[in-house]
Amino acid sequence: MGNNEIVPGFDEYTCNSLVIELQKVEGGDNCLALKLKGQIDTYSSVYFQKNVKMAIDAGFINLAFLLNSVDYVSSTGVGALLQLQKAVREKGGDIAMVDIHPKVREIFKLMCLEKFFSCADSLDEAVSPMKGKEKVLAFPKAIDCPICEKRLRALKAGRFRCPECKTVLSVDESGRVSMGDG
Repeated sequence: MGNNEIVPGFDEYTCNSLVIELQKVEGGDNCLALKLKGQIDTYSSVYFQKNVKMAIDAGFINLAFLLNSVDYVSSTGVGALLQLQKAVREKGGDIAMVDIHPKVREIFKLMCLEKFFSCADSLDEAVSPMKGKEKVLAFPKAIDCPICEKRLRALKAGRFRCPECKTVLSVDESGRVSMGDG
């Protein structure tokens, strides 16, 4: 099944430095795997964000990005990932990073992004919670501040300020944590 059959018009836009291949996930609730090849940088991030937004608008709100063939993500690319995460979470979905290239994993570690994205070694591991196989009560929830690593406790969804470093954290209804207004 081609990209345009899954999301009409998806291949209308192309980019030389990033290729996206779509794959429907069997049994997944509005779940889509996106195999990325190349780099998510200043030049490709607009293409990346625009095309993934097309998939979200087509009803795919649970996304798994296969990143073993992406060897570089710039700060603009990280911004695009965070914007896409916000877009799917507003619709009740989620994003998972799958089989992350070692160079990109280092970037994620340096920027504390592994605490904000679900990271998995395989597609099955990533989409299993998206298929509803794992239901966990969200609250109360123990979280670590991504900046100072102070252990915090969230009793309900909302915005919180770390008492140690003053970082603003948002916790949504499902217990997912993001920085700021997330």
